[in-house]
Amino acid sequence: MTGGEGFLDTDAMVDEAQALRLPTPTQAWHWAMTLTEEIRRAPDTLRGARVVLSELARLPTQIDALIVALDRTMDHLDESLTEVSGTIVGGMNDRIEHVDVMVSDLRNTLTSIVGAIPLARRALQSSRADIDIESS
Repeated sequence: MTGGEGFLDTDAMVDEAQALRLPTPTQAWHWAMTLTEEIRRAPDTLRGARVVLSELARLPTQIDALIVALDRTMDHLDESLTEVSGTIVGGMNDRIEHVDVMVSDLRNTLTSIVGAIPLARRALQSSRADIDIESS
């Protein structure tokens, strides 16, 4: 047998398959092997799908629990922020009052000093006039 007589002419089959847009024997073999592998993996795939479906069935309950937990957290944050802001405002008011008292004491002390030192009032008034002239 010469020239391929009696043997499968795979090149001719490939050319004919391509002309008809059919898969080549190699492509058909790969497809069959892939299909066989998928069939072999089917039980594992189905088991995995069941696990995913059972998890998805629990998802709404888990989302509801998360919403409740977030609501509680937001309530606690709201309470905490209210307390903290009250503490900050109270502390700032205390500081402002302290500064006000200190300024009043300083004013009273300066007034007493100016009143006790002869010509101090006149010196302050003339220096104030000098400052007004320079700023103009």
